[in-house]
Amino acid sequence: MRILIDGRSIKENPSGVGIWNLELVKYLLQLTQDITIYLILPHKCSFPFSTSSEFMPFLKTQRFHIIESPYKYQFIGGKRLLFDQWFLPRIIQKIQPDIYHETDSYGIPFLASSQTKYLLTVHDVIPITSFSETKNILLRNIYRYSVALSLKKAGRVVAISDITKRDLTTYYHIPPTDIQVVCDGKPTITTYSQAEVQEKWNSLQIKYDLTINKYILYYGGFGLRRNISSVLNVFKQLLISQVISEDHKLVLSGRLSNAKKEYVQNYEELKKIVKKLNLEKNVVFLDYMDQLTKQTLIQHCLTSVFISFYEGFGLVPFETLLQGKYGVFSKVGIWYSYPEKSMFLVEEPSSEVELYTKLKNCITSDSSQIETEYQKVMNFVNQFSWKKMATEYITLYRTMLHI
Repeated sequence: MRILIDGRSIKENPSGVGIWNLELVKYLLQLTQDITIYLILPHKCSFPFSTSSEFMPFLKTQRFHIIESPYKYQFIGGKRLLFDQWFLPRIIQKIQPDIYHETDSYGIPFLASSQTKYLLTVHDVIPITSFSETKNILLRNIYRYSVALSLKKAGRVVAISDITKRDLTTYYHIPPTDIQVVCDGKPTITTYSQAEVQEKWNSLQIKYDLTINKYILYYGGFGLRRNISSVLNVFKQLLISQVISEDHKLVLSGRLSNAKKEYVQNYEELKKIVKKLNLEKNVVFLDYMDQLTKQTLIQHCLTSVFISFYEGFGLVPFETLLQGKYGVFSKVGIWYSYPEKSMFLVEEPSSEVELYTKLKNCITSDSSQIETEYQKVMNFVNQFSWKKMATEYITLYRTMLHI
């Protein structure tokens, strides 16, 4: 099987769909001998494939080929449209893959070759929902119609969660029977030595005046749908009610370097809220965190919070839970499918009262109650794996090709 995969979301420090793409390709290569992968990367992609122990050996076997796009990654815009409708058909014509796997929710060309089958993976439809961070009406319409075109051209449509499947049915009127759900895997936690973690903690502790178990951690970006203003308001209430002491901090992290303009603007608004609430001494803003910094902060925090209004899947809570820490997070994305209520899950992300109550309970409840609840959510988390995800895609590929 010759599979052409859209990997233009991959970069040196990947997140979201970029991580998803890397895990898919890695396990496709590991699990099969009869698949040859052609991976489209953004222009001058800095991810170290040629030195990676996971990918480099396959580059030498002729089972893994890299194709560079003439453009840097763009989720919505003219350059992406040009690539999808002009350059991509020529790549498909040259390679003649058995399947083109569009992994970034849209991008199947209008003039799709009849010699190739098309598989579309949709992660979410955020740009056309009320939680859209795309303010440009033209770009929103380009996205809307591009997704509609790809859904029409795709031989198979996959959603990464039940919530995305529901939204495809709601916004695009796709019959539920025409959408297959293939869930993401749980994050891969890099192993660091205790010495490395301790050295990093010593540095962070001094730089940001942090104390073990005396800060609440949020990370995941500064977009409006992340609902960080509510986190700030509730943190203030926790201080006023003395659930936490005045020396506790709130650590907020998200990509600022090379971030979308909307994210930077919202970050500036959040700083104004911090000043208004008189929390300048309590709130720490961090840029994108490398894995060691992230894991160190998770391991030493009091609890974490992730109260997004909307997610297609939502891996952030998984990372916290997999390191033995609990947190409070909204019942969105894959957590929409969690079968019961939980002291960790906020049913209504817009309710600051519910968020306050859940955070207070997590901070003040006895350890046995927390441990019982933690084991329940971990049973849910452990259902997901990247290997399982890739195996399901291999089955899909073979079904599409009748082999």
